[in-house]
Amino acid sequence: MLRAKPSVANLDRLRDIGADRHEATLLDKNERTTPFPIDFFNELIESITPQELIKYPDQSTLYNNLSKFLALESEYLLLVSGSDSGIKTVFDTYAQSQDCVVSLFPSYAMEQVYIKMFDCQSLAIHFDYNLNLSIDSILNAISPNIRIVLIANPNQPTGQMLSFQEIEQIAETTSQKSDAIVVIDEAYIEFSNGKSSLPLVTKYPNLCVLRTFSKAWGLASVRLGYIAANPSLINQLQKVKSLLDINLFAIKAASLLIDNYHLVEHHIEEVKLSKQYIGSKLSSHNIEHFLGNTNFVHFRPPFSIDPDQFCTAMGSYGFRVRSTNHTNTVLDGCIRITIGSQEQMLALASSISELLENH
Repeated sequence: MLRAKPSVANLDRLRDIGADRHEATLLDKNERTTPFPIDFFNELIESITPQELIKYPDQSTLYNNLSKFLALESEYLLLVSGSDSGIKTVFDTYAQSQDCVVSLFPSYAMEQVYIKMFDCQSLAIHFDYNLNLSIDSILNAISPNIRIVLIANPNQPTGQMLSFQEIEQIAETTSQKSDAIVVIDEAYIEFSNGKSSLPLVTKYPNLCVLRTFSKAWGLASVRLGYIAANPSLINQLQKVKSLLDINLFAIKAASLLIDNYHLVEHHIEEVKLSKQYIGSKLSSHNIEHFLGNTNFVHFRPPFSIDPDQFCTAMGSYGFRVRSTNHTNTVLDGCIRITIGSQEQMLALASSISELLENH
């Protein structure tokens, strides 16, 4: 039998093709939960010409638009097909077998997948049970033996966020102690009230910041993101990346949305308002919950209701949510819900109330 290399064969992963996510309000994967206005969609479709469809896409327009939007020279940018691709590009470029990678635990699951896939050693800095994390624990872990420092900020699943000053401390300490690359994954940054570390990429040549169009921008289906880093880093990262992995629809959608950024701003504000609303409703039922700096909320089902049974029950009300386990934190045994529109959250709160009354 043809065998995969050991670092891949030993991975335990589920195949998820999204086949069972129809005819429900999807609150399980932190996507945008409401469609864009039909006028925006029609303008997007009309912007694609028959001639463009048969050619490999021109990425220069998006690079130029993104550069102006971020006030960052395009030499500092590298388009990738989502944050996953950005993380893998870093590993493809810098990770070798037995290299040591500093990361947080719990964190985005794909981080550990790539650490194992590239046969690296994981030095995980743990959130404590109450989701606290000491910056000193990260700084003390950095040594000449470290190859990559990988931090999701805000963190998923905890929703916690390191400050701009703390990220700068990490970049500065790493540059002094090692030649490691510092990777800050800011997939959820737009939903937070914190400051992005993006301005630091012009100061620290060892720092790269990952962004995605999947969350606040609402373009999960097009698989698009970017890396922001010093041009010396970008020049190395682009060597291992396909030149043709960004599709025409992604380029057109992102470019049009940059021109219509008010749609993104409106979505972000609605999520923040909806998060406060669902938080108040959970409080009214004395349900323990954790809001965080993202577009999702965790809460603990009351009366010792099994989380998986709770998810199944919510499915009967037309909501797809997910349970959280194996984090070794207060989040174990919780339900995670993506924050949707105020109308969706009103319906969700009503369903939770009815479920509790019938329990």
